[in-house]
Amino acid sequence: MRHRVVAAAGVMVLAAGLARLSGAEKKPIVAVFKIESKGTALKPLVLERLTIYLASKLSESGVYEVVPQDKLKQALTAKKKESYKQCYRQSCQIEIGQELAADKALATQVMKVGTKCVVTTNIYDLKRATSGKAATAEGKCTEDGVAVLIRQAAEKLTGSSVVPAPSPTPAPRTSWRAITNAKDGSVMVLVPGGSFPRGSTKGSDDERPRRSIHVDAFQIDRQEVTVARYRKCVQAGGCTAPGTAGACNWGQSGRDDHPVNCVDWDQARKYCAWAGGRLPSEAEWDKAARGTDGREYPWGSAKPTCERAVMDDGGFGCGQNRTWPVGSKPLGDSPYGAHDMAGNVWEWVRDWYRKDYYGSSPARNPQGPSSGETRVVRGGSWSGSGSRGGNAEDMRAANRFSISPARRNAGVGFRCVRAQ
Repeated sequence: MRHRVVAAAGVMVLAAGLARLSGAEKKPIVAVFKIESKGTALKPLVLERLTIYLASKLSESGVYEVVPQDKLKQALTAKKKESYKQCYRQSCQIEIGQELAADKALATQVMKVGTKCVVTTNIYDLKRATSGKAATAEGKCTEDGVAVLIRQAAEKLTGSSVVPAPSPTPAPRTSWRAITNAKDGSVMVLVPGGSFPRGSTKGSDDERPRRSIHVDAFQIDRQEVTVARYRKCVQAGGCTAPGTAGACNWGQSGRDDHPVNCVDWDQARKYCAWAGGRLPSEAEWDKAARGTDGREYPWGSAKPTCERAVMDDGGFGCGQNRTWPVGSKPLGDSPYGAHDMAGNVWEWVRDWYRKDYYGSSPARNPQGPSSGETRVVRGGSWSGSGSRGGNAEDMRAANRFSISPARRNAGVGFRCVRAQ
């Protein structure tokens, strides 16, 4: 396997981008409220990740600065208690938006009309107390169909050119169940026990042989561990602070809902232990990313783009030169509902790396080699790595990579698991 530098180039691009933006005009700040559903079968967690997707589209356009979703949730909880679920009234959104020093508030509704869904977005100007831009889009009522409508509505709001997109044909999704981890407030999803095809015949030698592996049931974080979650562990004395140089998210304003990066393997391990879990084995991570049908990417077989992953497509981090808030790409979800299993940051797993391990590992609950020099990371990142095939190659669910466990890198983060 060929080792590669994950994010050094990204740091230089980020610095250049910040220099260019230093004199730029201030963007209006918008608070994006949770999408309201009327008559649809979309579940609350689906609406939550569609809201994150909408916020990411507005941010990506460069027209608006978006209030981080975690700050919005905190304000809603503190000010209105139950209003996080029910703050659809304009008066509620105006009050909360002003509390967050936002310039505008965005309200969005998805309504089923006959066999189709209509997405309506409205921007309210908090400074002038007047209604602003509005946009609508009509189409399919599936989660992926509504995501397309949200993108189209966002493009109308921001003045971006709207290119009609073909309706995605996603791979089948497994019915999944969310579990809340009381220790750090994270949401975990269940990955049932059973066999899945590990490895690939398309990739590097270290992905061979392709064979059936069994793992017992486990729960995995739906999202990569965020800066806000990691901060709880630091404040509790269970973790040490991450690195802060270059493109590290720790200490950066507005990054609470971004993945914590610039942590070494031991820091990731200690956080998971503090949260009542552990790092996933490489086999567990593999199954959570690709399910039981051997798909090439978490979402299926479609080639990776910025519609599904935060990657080097149109520039590092989809042109943003950084990570994105976790869960910004719902079209890229894994079969079990896990976000960002491809892109945003590489993820530490528990295993030592050995190139030929797949050929000799146990067929049931493999734990990796007993020793080694580097630890495995999986999933690809926001920055180009110079690997074979470019960053798109890194997005493949079977792709393996490893780095020194002592290394802190802006392209590397993690998520945790617990036994079921």
